[in-house]
Amino acid sequence: MNASPPAASATDEQTSLHLGGMAEGTSILTAKGLVNVEDLSAGDRILTRDKGVQQVSLITQRFMGLGEVLHVSPAAVGHPDDGTEIVVVPSQRLVLRDWRAKAMFDRSIALVSAKRLIDGEYVRRRPAQNLRIFSLHFDALRIIYSGDIELGTATPVTQMFGA
Repeated sequence: MNASPPAASATDEQTSLHLGGMAEGTSILTAKGLVNVEDLSAGDRILTRDKGVQQVSLITQRFMGLGEVLHVSPAAVGHPDDGTEIVVVPSQRLVLRDWRAKAMFDRSIALVSAKRLIDGEYVRRRPAQNLRIFSLHFDALRIIYSGDIELGTATPVTQMFGA
């Protein structure tokens, strides 16, 4: 778990502010075990891939009245398909660890927007209505876990507020 987060490819979308987001009900691996994202608070200790347990600095929440989400299976990112699906917004970054990372980015591991993986089977578009979306912000980009799926966190607070 001490590897650095994979860099986003130059061909992947880059923005100055990245929120991404997970739907309420998404379980995040914390120092106390799996906790639903809506039950987390700033200061909670989250297991990260690159720095072990880290405190989340800020949690932003937004309401999606009507929109589109993606249902993501662990198989979409190179894990066995017997894990739990997660629901994310299309811009949520995921860690990709299989032949697709090599084919799309010429690397063994890549950080990519979920919308780039839509295939209708392992990553499926679904309409959403009246859904809360959560984004976790740390002191730097971190990779966190929801079951077998690794997710990139939102823009670090230092970039958002110039700290």
